[in-house]
Amino acid sequence: MTLASIETEMPPLSSIIEQAEVEPTNFGISAVDANPSANTVRRRYYGGFSTSICQFFDDPRRRNDCCALACLGVLSSDRTRHLMYDHQPQLSTSPSFKRLWATRLGVNVGLPILLLMLGRIVLKYIDDKDTKSQVSTILSIAFIALIVLLQLLAYKARVKTRTDLMRLIQEKTFLEGGEEGPDTTERIEHLIHGQNSIRHAHGCISGHPKDENQDFINSPLEDENRSDLCTKIWNFSRSFCCGSFCGCWIQCCGMCAIGQEEREINQMLPRPQQMIDYISFQPYVEYYSSIQLLRQNANGSLTAHFKALSELSKLLLRILISFLLLCFLYSLLDFNKNFTLANLLVLLATFGQAFFILYFVHWKWHRFDLSLDAVVKYFGCGFLISVSFAMVYEILLQTVLAIVGAIVIVVEILADGTAEKLSNKDLSDK
Repeated sequence: MTLASIETEMPPLSSIIEQAEVEPTNFGISAVDANPSANTVRRRYYGGFSTSICQFFDDPRRRNDCCALACLGVLSSDRTRHLMYDHQPQLSTSPSFKRLWATRLGVNVGLPILLLMLGRIVLKYIDDKDTKSQVSTILSIAFIALIVLLQLLAYKARVKTRTDLMRLIQEKTFLEGGEEGPDTTERIEHLIHGQNSIRHAHGCISGHPKDENQDFINSPLEDENRSDLCTKIWNFSRSFCCGSFCGCWIQCCGMCAIGQEEREINQMLPRPQQMIDYISFQPYVEYYSSIQLLRQNANGSLTAHFKALSELSKLLLRILISFLLLCFLYSLLDFNKNFTLANLLVLLATFGQAFFILYFVHWKWHRFDLSLDAVVKYFGCGFLISVSFAMVYEILLQTVLAIVGAIVIVVEILADGTAEKLSNKDLSDK
């Protein structure tokens, strides 16, 4: 599931509620799931995972993989952590999304900005060049140390999530195999801590061991061959870095591991419990009934449609309004001569053009074909996640082109130098 609403694929609400009322016996393992003969036996990888750490886009019906790549996997990791700890509170607690994001923005964004602002203020009142240079060096070291510390804290939190998930996987494996006993916990801890792959899974840039483990393979079966354009592009791109460098999967910021964890938690939980929004973690059943009621009654009131919005859509609208207000204040304060009221009008015209088209394409002609909630989420996804994708791709493309250009320049210089030496040598011989 992505940020967009699930109206095009959602079954009737009554069936979802009936499924949600069925209590799982063991973290999503019902009586049918606990019967090995009723399930397809799957290939197992390091840690007991049922999919490889590099197994993205192998099934076009699965849409979570995109979220593991967007925003460095932050949204996907939050969802996995919430689903696991919300249903297994003995492992840890799952904070509300407001508290989670307030802490995250305050620590990871607020502290670095505060340090930079304090540094600029301090340097402004220092006249001596040597002292100013020393203070600048100290502030730079402090800033780098802060970034490293924040990275280590994030690494520690993600490793804990992966360790707890592996513990649940092993418990499920022992339960299905009928090996539950007094020494089960000790055996599980031994298996988990024996997996060296945990510390390699969430590094900033890390090499995870090629994760096929024969110890976890049980009657591997060939899956139905499903692939689309994303599958082929991913398989082509991963062949350059996945499994080719000393037999390791090369990954950045643990995005591949995050995708693997989300795929696993989706297999462990019943489908109704998986159906929650990203960021806000609000279950679909809490607001989808209001959307269905609007369609059944053909209620075209804009106010009624706004009242039926989910918490995530309301949050996205508040973010948009706050952003425009901040831009308005920024243009009035004259901090930057390149951003004035005229530039603000251009920004408003950009949004106004999109809203004008949406009015006809959605509200006037297809108001009940797609909910306003879904439109808001698609719009927010386009402006937030898609932009981050484009920025990352452009940076990577520029980096690759710069490296290739530098190599070409160096080769040309060396070739010219060699040719000049040979020419001088021929002249001296004559």
